[in-house]
Formats: sequence, structure tokens, C-alpha cells
Amino acid sequence: MLAWITVVRTVMDMIVHHPSLPARTEELISWKPPPPPEWVTVNSDSSVHHESGSVATGGLIRDHLGHCIAAFTLNLRICLITRAELRGIVEGL
Repeated sequence: MLAWITVVRTVMDMIVHHPSLPARTEELISWKPPPPPEWVTVNSDSSVHHESGSVATGGLIRDHLGHCIAAFTLNLRICLITRAELRGIVEGL
């Protein structure tokens, strides 16, 4: 088992630090200024699989400190990406 974990870590390290990939930097994302304490934020996004045409949406609801209150995902099968984006907004609300 330990050997398998070592192999996986080695492969992941090779992928992450591959010389052909651009350097990655971490950036803390925050609101400036943060929303008032009685507010929440809703972030949603959708994607389409171009080969199958299947569409999905998902999102997060966060408090004023950025803590996740709720999350959702939804498989919409086949539809326009615009409809999926709108459905993500509706589900978040």
C-alpha cells in the first residue's frame, strides 16, 4: 500500500511540476470590501461536454466570511449552456 501511495505522489509531482506547464501561483481570493454580515453570496457555473452534449451546473452559497453554507450540483442532460447558467442562478437563489 505504501509503495502505491509513493507511485501516485511521484506521478502527481511530475504532472504538477512538468517543465512545459506555466508556473502556478496561489492567490487568496476575497471580497473587497466583504458583504455585510446579514448577506450571502451565490456563485454558480455551468459546463458542457462537447462530445456528448450533456450539461451540468453547480454552485456555492457563502456567508460574509466566505464560509460555505450550501453547495449544489445538477445534471441537466442536453440543453443550451445559457439555460444551464440561468438554472444555476435559480438553484442558488
